Amino acid sequence: MEGISKNAPLVSVIIPVYNVEPYLQQCIDSILCQTMKEIEIILIDDGSLDGCPQICDQYAGEDGRVRVVHQANAGVSAARNLGMKLAVTDWIFFVDPDDWLESCAIKTMYRRAVEEKCDIVVCGGQYNHYPHKLEIEKIDECETGDFLGPEASAFALPRVLAYQKDRLYLMSVWGKLYRKACLETGGCRFLEGLRKHEDKVFNLYAFQSANKISVMAFPVYHYRRRNESATQTFFPDEPEQSLRYISEVRRFLEKYPQGGHFQRVYNGSIIGEILKVSKFWGRGICCVSDFSRAAALLKGFCRSGECAGAMRTGIKGAYKSFPPKCWPFFVLLEIHMYHLVILIRFFQARLPAKKIVKTY
Repeated sequence: MEGISKNAPLVSVIIPVYNVEPYLQQCIDSILCQTMKEIEIILIDDGSLDGCPQICDQYAGEDGRVRVVHQANAGVSAARNLGMKLAVTDWIFFVDPDDWLESCAIKTMYRRAVEEKCDIVVCGGQYNHYPHKLEIEKIDECETGDFLGPEASAFALPRVLAYQKDRLYLMSVWGKLYRKACLETGGCRFLEGLRKHEDKVFNLYAFQSANKISVMAFPVYHYRRRNESATQTFFPDEPEQSLRYISEVRRFLEKYPQGGHFQRVYNGSIIGEILKVSKFWGRGICCVSDFSRAAALLKGFCRSGECAGAMRTGIKGAYKSFPPKCWPFFVLLEIHMYHLVILIRFFQARLPAKKIVKTY
C-alpha cells in the first residue's frame, strides 16, 4: 500500500484490559494477524485480578509491536486516555478486550482514511456474537459514504446519542479509526469517573472536530455479547452517573450549539435515562416503606434541570423513538404516577430474566 513503511507503525491499537482472561488471546491474535503489519498494540492492564497481566507480558515478549502498561485499577476511561498518550502514530483504533477483528479491518480502514483524506473512518455495522447465535448487523446504504464539513457533524452527532437497529451506530469508540490530530484539536478525552456513556461524550467532541467522515458499507468488527445477571448491570450511583452524563452533553451543547433535530434526540436520550433510573430504584426495594422513597426520588429526578425540560418537550416524540413496551411508562410519567412506575419496576426486577451486557 502506498505510504506504508515496513518499519514505522502507522496505526495505534489501544486495548483496555480488565479481567477478560478467556477472551484476551483471541482479541490480540486477531490484531497481530492483520494484513496490515505496520501497527502498534498498546495493552493497558487496568489492575486485572485474573491471568490477563501474564498474557499481556507474554505477547509483549514475543512481538515487538506489543507494548504493555500495568496500572492499578482506574477504569476504562483512564486506561484509554493513557493509551492515547502513549500512542506514537497518527491514527488511533480502539478495541474492547473481549472482541476481535476481521483480518482486513485496519488495512481497509486505513486505506480509506488516506485515500479520502478523512478524519474518522467508521465500519458499517458489526458482527454481534451472542452466547448461542451470530447476528450480522448491517446498515442502510444511505448511511454509507463520505460526509464533509458541516454535513459531517450534522449527520454524525444525532447518531452518537441515539441507537436504532440497522442504523449507523456511533455511540461507541470501537470499530472506528480516528486521526490523532483531530482528537487533539477537539480536546477529546474520556471522562474519568463517568462510567455511563463515556464513549458517547468522547465521540460528540470527536465528530464535532472532524472535517470529513467516511462510513464503510460492511462490518469488520466482531462484538461479543455475554450473559450477565440483570442485577449486575447497575452501579450503586446509577442516578448520579445519569445526571453527570446529561450535564456533560449539555456542556457540549453550550460550547457547540446544534439544531432542533439534535435537541430532540438529546431529549430522547434523557428520557431513556429516566427509564433506566426508574428500573434501578424499582429493583432496590426491600420493604413497603421503600416504595414512597423510590417514588419521591424518581419524581425529583424527573423534575430536575435538563430532565424537566425533556419531560415537557420531548416525551411526545419519544413514542416514535422507543419500542411499544416503553409507552405505558411514558403515559404514567406524563400524569406523574411515579408510585405506579416504581411498582411495575419492582415486579419486573423479580422476573427471572437475563440481560446481555458488556462488562468493560
